[in-house]
Amino acid sequence: MPSPELTPSAVVDIPTLSLTTLGEELRVLSENRASSQEKQLHLLRILLGLSHAAGAAFVEKNTVGQFALGLRILSAQALTWHPELENVLLQHAQHAQQQQQLVYTPLDDTRQHWLLTVPLSSTAAALCLVLRTGKQPLEFFATVLQLLAGYVPLLGHETAQSDWLLNAQARWLQMTSAPDLLQRICDELADYYGGERVWLGRCRGFHCRLQAGVDLKTIQRQADWVHALEQLMDFTRTQATPLYSSEHAALKKVLIISGLKHIISIPLQFSGHTHWVLVIGWQEKTAPPPELLQPLIPILTSVLLLTQGGHLSLWQKIRKRWRGGVLFGVLLFILSLILTIPVTHYIEGQATLQSSVRRFVTAPFPSVLKTSLREPGDVVAAGDILAVLDGQEVAWTVAGLTAEKNRLLKQKDISAASRDTAAVQVAELEIERVEAQLALQDYRMEHLDIRSPISGVILSGDLKRVQGSPLDAGQSLFEIAPLAEMVVEVAVPVTEWAYIALNLPMTVKLTAYPNETWSLHVQRIHPKITVQDGATVVIVEGKLSNQNNQLRPGMRGKAQIEIGQRALAWVLFYRAWADVRRWLMF
Repeated sequence: MPSPELTPSAVVDIPTLSLTTLGEELRVLSENRASSQEKQLHLLRILLGLSHAAGAAFVEKNTVGQFALGLRILSAQALTWHPELENVLLQHAQHAQQQQQLVYTPLDDTRQHWLLTVPLSSTAAALCLVLRTGKQPLEFFATVLQLLAGYVPLLGHETAQSDWLLNAQARWLQMTSAPDLLQRICDELADYYGGERVWLGRCRGFHCRLQAGVDLKTIQRQADWVHALEQLMDFTRTQATPLYSSEHAALKKVLIISGLKHIISIPLQFSGHTHWVLVIGWQEKTAPPPELLQPLIPILTSVLLLTQGGHLSLWQKIRKRWRGGVLFGVLLFILSLILTIPVTHYIEGQATLQSSVRRFVTAPFPSVLKTSLREPGDVVAAGDILAVLDGQEVAWTVAGLTAEKNRLLKQKDISAASRDTAAVQVAELEIERVEAQLALQDYRMEHLDIRSPISGVILSGDLKRVQGSPLDAGQSLFEIAPLAEMVVEVAVPVTEWAYIALNLPMTVKLTAYPNETWSLHVQRIHPKITVQDGATVVIVEGKLSNQNNQLRPGMRGKAQIEIGQRALAWVLFYRAWADVRRWLMF
């Protein structure tokens, strides 16, 4: 049965929702006895009503294992943002499934129209959101999308746990007091899962701090059990995975101090970062299996991010205020003059060297590897022998074909003597076949030496441990990169994307050569945003000459991109001003 599609001209009733009414809307949807497709369609309407986006869609795997568009609501405006929008939805759904995390990318050069995609399960589907950025940052829409994605697995699975999760989510989203919400979450989780203790800790920077817990009116920061619990939360944040075993020292310490028998510590993550840690402890009962707690994690994470997110106001961070006076006025005037001085502004990023071209050396025909003469890291010239194939089997084949040819020649002579014309012609054809096979074997005998097609360095191909192993035709043996020219890939924070342009001057310092500096220009800006080491970055490329052959692929360092002259005040405070503007969007 094909998936229903809403065309841009179709009239769609999109409700106007807020966080306080979202939970109740989802609870009503769960109690609806409609079909699974009708529930999914209604869920898309809820998503659009909450985010005011231009389109939303499900992507599912069909019967042959390929990704295909399912239910979707796409406005006519959204379809104009990208000429191949539906194909882009499929590509990013597959990417989100492979990465198992939320993926977002701009749909055009203006970087105002975005596509957010979140995987729904390890193999099944993905949920996509097409929107135009406004006052709300992308993180808000990503959190809303993850919240509803955590609800999708509950569609069509009416269980006691799903009903409780939906009702609890509705209650939590309707609460306005942050301390009361955290206390209520701890109390309700303790009642439902039968735990004597439930604690919630918030992670900021490199440390997690206890925020709420069952029967916890005030938090004594200096108490030993608080220190032990926060150490467990810090360890959970670094491990980025739920901790169930008492073999971990941090978990075992909490067990001893609290007198509990079982503890589970769960990181609540979003976009690869742990924002909260949930700890549940049992005195008498055995801890529930991990799969019972799995549906809770995405819902609780999204609720906490939506209700507890945000940054402190700039005015809350200011502890002192300058008082007026003549001296203050003079100092302020001098400071203003200094801040207007133009200075060169640089954007820094992590640099990595890559080869500009890569060539793969493959086995020319089925054979056996006799000897491998090179290994990764070796510098080779064009024509150098990299490996030698075993020619014994080829020699045997040549001997057999030679004997076959001699037999056919004698047979031809006998047939000619008896004037058997047909037999002569058949013998001549057989001789041609054998000669062709001999030519093939001669070619193989001449190409037993595997040679490098270019000059460069071997990146991969450690075959010394597999000498004597059979090889298939076309099997990759070595990967070689030329050393004459390198490509410098610089990971620039996505917040600096607006200042990056082609042909900007760039300097690079490598860790391997701390006293040397290379100069080049920006020659390419990747159109797609990526995540490296947990940071969202855009990749900028430049080419670097390697005349002395001192550079190697994989070398890392720091790069500075010169974006031009700016006032000193702008250089010092533009990042802080951007943070303030993002804060004002909430």
